[in-house]
Amino acid sequence: MMKRYIRAIGVWIGALSIGMAAIGCQVGVVESQQLTAKAVKSFENGHFETATSTLQQALDRDPNNGDALYWLARIDMKYQDYWAAQLKLQSALGIAPDNLMYSSALIEAHQRYGERLAREGDFDAAIGAFGSCARAAKDHVDRDRYDAEAHLNRARCLRQARDYRAAAQAYEMAIRANPFLKDDMGTTVHYKELAELYKSFGFFDSAIRVLNNGILNNIDDGMLEITLADVLRAKGNFAESLAHYERAEKYLTDKDKSILRAIPAMYGAGMASYGLARHEEPSMNLRESGDLFIKSREWLNKYIESSHSSEDRLRRASAVQWIKIIDRKLEKDAIGNDIEEGE
Repeated sequence: MMKRYIRAIGVWIGALSIGMAAIGCQVGVVESQQLTAKAVKSFENGHFETATSTLQQALDRDPNNGDALYWLARIDMKYQDYWAAQLKLQSALGIAPDNLMYSSALIEAHQRYGERLAREGDFDAAIGAFGSCARAAKDHVDRDRYDAEAHLNRARCLRQARDYRAAAQAYEMAIRANPFLKDDMGTTVHYKELAELYKSFGFFDSAIRVLNNGILNNIDDGMLEITLADVLRAKGNFAESLAHYERAEKYLTDKDKSILRAIPAMYGAGMASYGLARHEEPSMNLRESGDLFIKSREWLNKYIESSHSSEDRLRRASAVQWIKIIDRKLEKDAIGNDIEEGE
């Protein structure tokens, strides 16, 4: 009988110990969450050292606190320690494999690491980092195929890893996921970047198709008009190109109440006018041709007057040079002579 009582007491004590341990564990989890919330406020206020210390305390209370690892990784990225951020985010995903916030941050960490390596000139390592970025993004979109931002980041990483065919497909997936995805400046970026990718390989018709589709879905995007004008000019469609540059310049200036984003359209309009004048010159009379050259000069002068000294120096120098060429031509044409011009 006594043995039976002792055995029962032992079972009761063991159960009580387990219960107390469970309660202690729950308390630790709650404290960890509270510390994480406190650390996030420190992070948002720019107090990264305080946030780091608090997050470490949160992990001491609960080693399975994925959010604490996520915010520690965010702090690592603030200090450009992208490798450390990747390790923490991979640990967080080991705790919660389906957490899309963690996987989005991992994509960003890989991408920024690759960009830093590229700036440092370590291009082989950079391509490897971009490949890791693309794989992380693929894992993410396999779980959420409607995340246009993840498709876009995957496309960017594939492009930087020089897998251009796969990059184009990823851009197309980003467009399907959200045809209206814009950056902070209001540009529908996936159309623009895909078109620029096609243009860089001379696939002008594909680029024009993408941009026309983008403008149809985003009629308020003047930057797509500029990109379309760039492609048309590169293809030699100067008249159509000029029309898009002029439309973009007016729209962006009116919409933004500023000429800042319209500046590239001014230069483009100048070059499209010049190209149209040269292309049509043999079949046009002197006056019509001269009017187009004057129009080109006016646009290029407007570009120089409107652009800041921080604007692309090569483009500014080019504008100055083309104005000189146009002035010489108009001067020679005025006295009935033709001159040879260098391209």
